[in-house]
Amino acid sequence: MLVERSDHLDALAGARAKAALGTGQLVLVSGEAGVGKTTLLEALGVAIAPTVARWGRCDPVAVPRPLGAFADLDGLRINGDEMDGAYRVFEQLRDTLTDGSVLVLEDVHWADEATLSVLRLLGRRIGSWRGLIVATYRDDELDRRHPLWLALGDIASPAGVTRLPVGRLSRAGVAALAGDRAVDTDELYRLSSGNAFYVAEVLAANSEHVPPTVRDAVLARVARLDGVAVGVLEVVALAAQGAGPRLLEGVCPGAEPSVRACFDAGLLVAAPGGVAFRHELARLVVANDVDPARRRAVHQAILRTLSDDLPLDVSRLATHADEAADGPAVMRYAPEAAREAARLGAHREAASQYARALRFASILPPDQRAELLEARAEALFHTDEQVASMADLAEATALYREIDEPLRESSALCGLVSHQLCRGLTEDAGASAARALALAEASGARSSIARARRASASVLFADGQLDAASAALEEAHVLATLDGQATELALDIESGLVTVLVQRDGPAAFAAMEAVLDAALSRGDRGLSLKLHNNLAISAADHHVHDLADREIERGLAACEHQDLDLWRLSILIARAFVALDRCEWDAAAETGSYLADSGLDSPAARFYGLIVLALTRARRGDPGADDALALADATAGDMTPLSWSGPLSRARAEIAWLHGQPELVEQLSEPAYSLSCTSWAPWEAGVLSCWRARTGSPVRAARLTAEPCALELAGRFQDAADAWDALGCRYEAALAIAAAGDGDSLREAYERLRAIGADGAGAVVARQARALGVRGLATGPRQRARENPANLTARELDVLALLGEGLTNAAIAERLVVSPRTVDHHVSAVLRKLDVPTRARAGIEATRLGIGVPAR
Repeated sequence: MLVERSDHLDALAGARAKAALGTGQLVLVSGEAGVGKTTLLEALGVAIAPTVARWGRCDPVAVPRPLGAFADLDGLRINGDEMDGAYRVFEQLRDTLTDGSVLVLEDVHWADEATLSVLRLLGRRIGSWRGLIVATYRDDELDRRHPLWLALGDIASPAGVTRLPVGRLSRAGVAALAGDRAVDTDELYRLSSGNAFYVAEVLAANSEHVPPTVRDAVLARVARLDGVAVGVLEVVALAAQGAGPRLLEGVCPGAEPSVRACFDAGLLVAAPGGVAFRHELARLVVANDVDPARRRAVHQAILRTLSDDLPLDVSRLATHADEAADGPAVMRYAPEAAREAARLGAHREAASQYARALRFASILPPDQRAELLEARAEALFHTDEQVASMADLAEATALYREIDEPLRESSALCGLVSHQLCRGLTEDAGASAARALALAEASGARSSIARARRASASVLFADGQLDAASAALEEAHVLATLDGQATELALDIESGLVTVLVQRDGPAAFAAMEAVLDAALSRGDRGLSLKLHNNLAISAADHHVHDLADREIERGLAACEHQDLDLWRLSILIARAFVALDRCEWDAAAETGSYLADSGLDSPAARFYGLIVLALTRARRGDPGADDALALADATAGDMTPLSWSGPLSRARAEIAWLHGQPELVEQLSEPAYSLSCTSWAPWEAGVLSCWRARTGSPVRAARLTAEPCALELAGRFQDAADAWDALGCRYEAALAIAAAGDGDSLREAYERLRAIGADGAGAVVARQARALGVRGLATGPRQRARENPANLTARELDVLALLGEGLTNAAIAERLVVSPRTVDHHVSAVLRKLDVPTRARAGIEATRLGIGVPAR
C-alpha cells in the first residue's frame, strides 16, 4: 500500500516522460532507512511495466565489491582486470539506456568507489540520453567524509539531475497504513516516528500489543519458523550480498521447503541470482542475533562453498574469511581483492582489504608484512589519508631495516618523502631522502640511486633550491637511462626536471611539461600523467595562464572521476579556486574555497589554500568573515616555512590589512616571506609583495625575479601595468595597479573598475582615497550584476535567502544547495549585512517586504 507518496510517484513518472522524449534524467531518491524508498520504486516498476526497468543493488559489506551495483545487470560486462572498468560500464549503459528505459540503483550509500565514479559520469552526461536513472541512498547515516557526498557534490549542477527526498509518514499516513487493524495508531506513530518500514513491520507482526522496537517485530516473525528455516535466514543474513541456490544448498542441504517458509513469513524475497531479505533492517536484526560461535561456523561454511565457484569473487571471499577468523584464507583472498579494487580505481576499498590482511599478517615474514604496508600506504595516499599512509611507510621502513634489506628500505623512504612534502614537512622529508640516498649509494644499485636522488631533488625544489634540484635530477636521469631505455623511473625524473623548468622559466617551459605529459599518457602511466595534469594546472594558475589552467583542470578532474583519487582531486580544485578568484567570479571562488576548507579529508594544503581564497574573496567583496578565514589559514599553516605556504599567506595578510585600513601593518606582515621571495625563483610572490609594500609606503628591495605587471607598476608605469594585468584576465589586479598612481583621475577609474566587478571592499578603500583628494561625483547604487533586486543580492544569495524564508538551518541549506556549511555561513552573513537586519528571521520578513523571496534553483 502506497501512502503519502503520490507526488513522488508523479515526479518519477514525469522524469521518465522527459527521458522518453530525449532529455535523460537522473533522480536521486534520499531518505532514512526504512522510509519507503524501495516501496516507491516498486510502485514505479508496476506503473511502467517491469520489462523496461533494470535493478542494480549495492551490498552492505565492510569492503564492497568493485562495481557491485552493476554486477547482476543482464548483458553488462565488467572487466575487473582494467583500471578503467568504471568508464567501460558507463559506455555500456549509454548504449542500453534508450527509449525511456529505466535503471534503478539501490542503496548507493554502500557503493564502492568505482560505482560512484559511474554515478558521477551518469550525472554529468544523462541529459543527452533517452533513459531514466533512479539512485537511492540513506541520508541519515552518512558523515561528512562519506564518499557519496563527494560524488553528489560533483553532479549537483548538470541539467537533468533531480533530488527527490522521501520523508517520514505523518500521523494521518500511519493511520492510513494501519487501516482497520485494531492498533493504537497514536502509539504506533510515537514508536515508529513515521518510518514506513517500522510501521509495516509492526503491523505485519500482528502482535496483540505494539512491539517497542523493530527488532521485536522481526524476531516475532522469525520465532514462528522452525530451526531449519531459522538457519536459512541466518545464512542469507550473514551472506549479506544475497544467497543463490548453490550457496544455500551447500550450506543448508535440502533447504528449499524452509526457503518457501521464509517467503511466506514475509522475510525473504526473490533477488537476482537467489534470495535476499525484504528489508535490510530485517537482515541486520537477524544477523546481529546470531551467537558468535554459530556466526563463525556459518561464515566458514559460506567460505567453503564460495571458494569452489569460478571465477572467484575474492572480495566476498575475503569478507567471509575475515568473519570466520580464517587467517590463511584472509591472506589468500584479501590482498588479491585489494589489487583488484586498485585496478578499478577503488583505492578506499583497496586500503580496507589491505587492512584486513594486515590484521592477520603476524603469520607472514617481515618482508611480506612490509610489502602489505607499502601497498596500503599507496592506497591511503590516493584517498588523502596522508597521516595513516606515512605511518604505514614508517613501519615498513623499520621492518626492512630490521631484516637488513637496504634497497627496499631506501625505496620505501623515497615514497615517504613525497608524502611528507605533501604535508609541508620539509625537514622530515630531507632526513628521509638523505637516508634513502645513503642506503642506495652504499649498494651501488643504479636505479636505487636514481630514485633516491629524485627524492632528494624534490626536497631541494620544495626548499626553493632550483639549481641544486636540477643538478640532482640530471644526475638521476643519467643513471636511469644508462641502458638506453625510457623507463618509468626515467620519465618520472623528467617530470621533475620540467617542473623545475616551469618554476624557473615560467610559461616558456609549459611546452616541455606538456611533452612529458604526452609521453606519460602514451605509456599509459596514469599516476604520472595525473601528477602532471595537476602540476600544469597549478603552475598555469600561478602564472595566470587561464586557458591552459582550465584545460588541465578539466582533464585532471576527468581522470580523478574514473578513480578514487581524492588527494589529486583536491589539489586540482585548488587551481580552480585561484582561477575563479583571478576572474572575479566571487561566488565560484567562495564555494570552491569553502569546499576545500571543509572537505573533511586529510589534506592540510587543500584546507589552507581554500581558506586563503575564501578570505580574499570576502575581503575584496567587503563581506564579513575575512579575518576569521585568514586566522584559520594561519593556524593551518602553523610553522610551515616553504614559500609555497608562507608566500600566499603573506600576500593575503598584506592585502587584507590594506583593505581594513591598516597599511602600516603591511611591512611587518609581509616578512619573512618577502625576503625569501626576493632571493628565490618566485617572480609573482616577489612582485606582488613588492607592490603591496610600495602602495603602503614600506621599503621595497631588489628581487631576483619580478613578474612583468608588478615590475611595470614598481617602475611607475601604472597604465602599462594595468594593461598587462588585463591581458592576463586579472581585472581586480588591473584596477589596483591604476589606483597605485594615486591621482584623482586614476582613483576614479580604479573605483569604477572595482565597482563593475563587485569588489566593494576594495572599492570603498579607493573611494576614501579619492575623496581625500577632493574627488566628487563617484557613482553609487547597486551594481549591474545585482540590479534585479532592491537589496543588491547575488544569485546565490537569493537562493540562500529563499531557503532562510523556509526556516531551514544552515546545514539543511548546505545540503539543499550541495555546498559546504562554511559557504552557507558566508552567504548568510552577506545577506544579513546587505539587508541590514540582525537575525535570520528578520531577513525572511525583510525579503517578503521587498518581494525578493524567489524560489531557490
